Amino acid sequence: MKKAIALLIVIVMAAALVACNGGSEPASPGTSAPPAASAAPASPAASAAPGASAAPGASAPSAAPAAPGTSTAPGSSPQNPSDLANVLGFFADGVDPQSRGKLDIVYSYMLPLPMMLAVGSAIRELQSVFNFNMIEYNANNDLDAFIQNIQMYADQGVHGFVTIIEPTATHRVMEIFDATGLPYVSLLNVVRDDQRHNLVPVVGMDDINIGIDLTTWFFDNYKRYWGDVNTDTMGLIPVTFSLNIGLNARAEGCIQEWNRRLPGNSNIFTADGVTGGLNEETAYDIVSATIAAHPEIEHWLLTAPLEAYALGAVRATEHLGVEDRTLVCSFGSDALVAYWDTGYDGNWVACVPIAPYMYAIPMLSAVISMHNGTTDRDMLWAKFRAPGDVNTMFQVPYEVVSQTTYKEFMARYSLEAWRDEIVSALSQ
Repeated sequence: MKKAIALLIVIVMAAALVACNGGSEPASPGTSAPPAASAAPASPAASAAPGASAAPGASAPSAAPAAPGTSTAPGSSPQNPSDLANVLGFFADGVDPQSRGKLDIVYSYMLPLPMMLAVGSAIRELQSVFNFNMIEYNANNDLDAFIQNIQMYADQGVHGFVTIIEPTATHRVMEIFDATGLPYVSLLNVVRDDQRHNLVPVVGMDDINIGIDLTTWFFDNYKRYWGDVNTDTMGLIPVTFSLNIGLNARAEGCIQEWNRRLPGNSNIFTADGVTGGLNEETAYDIVSATIAAHPEIEHWLLTAPLEAYALGAVRATEHLGVEDRTLVCSFGSDALVAYWDTGYDGNWVACVPIAPYMYAIPMLSAVISMHNGTTDRDMLWAKFRAPGDVNTMFQVPYEVVSQTTYKEFMARYSLEAWRDEIVSALSQ
């Protein structure tokens, strides 16, 4: 069963590449095929999604929106509607989505990682609820194409963006989005100034505490796997990608908690993926080299900030024959949940799961409300804003789960758990 993990991830990633490569496969219903990176920008009619308006303004709201900063939701007093955000960040702004024409909202990202695809699927399923057409664009790791198509879609008359801002060019990407004058919300990745204050609307998680909580779970549970072992010969490998603030913060949190739990243990060996990329092979190489260089370590905790790194790490432990002396904890759940569902019993034992609607719902309600004029970037989730931040990172709830607890978490944050509430609030 342990060996089956490698085959399964190949299938998952192959499906991801096919689903997101607009140059080789037709676009999914309700989306537009991504423009080729080397082609000149298409005319608005050429790349409009099925059912989308071909000309800018064709799907403009048919009713005047509420005045900025007010809410007409039942029982609410005039205020910023985003102050009413629930645990998923959803808020109704008093404008019935069905009272206007459909909006065109672009979901753009750099790489077809499983999490990006899962969030995209959630956004697509919400089209009828929020009354919009989703236009999905994957740049296949081409930053210039990603930036070029932001302006191209803006010129075609779209109404807003849900995006993953590339962490290696945050300010450049932010400036392009700002220049369009259209509302946008970033997924996970922040843009920070020299004082590390966030500059854009973001939906994400508290990365430092994710690392702390993953490591806490390890210390609370490792005896179930190993019994009483000598903690002096335990080691930590926090896999990271230091160019990404969020990914690196998860590793920092792991190190903080390790030092708190084992103050005399300095067996910490950071494995930085900047030597390669955000892929399985990079993690396999750096984790293999680290473990091989330290035969004195008898038991390992290995933390990974994304699933591709976790998979490479698991392969490395199997290749070196230390899988029974290593526990892997990670961020992300698209691949791991699939393994657990098939009875996987290897050393990848815990994760912070991703329920896609936790991201899709707040991002969509924010972009649409900014378009409606019922909130703006300055007001959006202002009561949740960290001191010094220019715009708010809305932090979604999270927890560490294992094979015995993940199903309850996923059910709690499924679309079925929230659809009735959202539909009811939006229609009043």
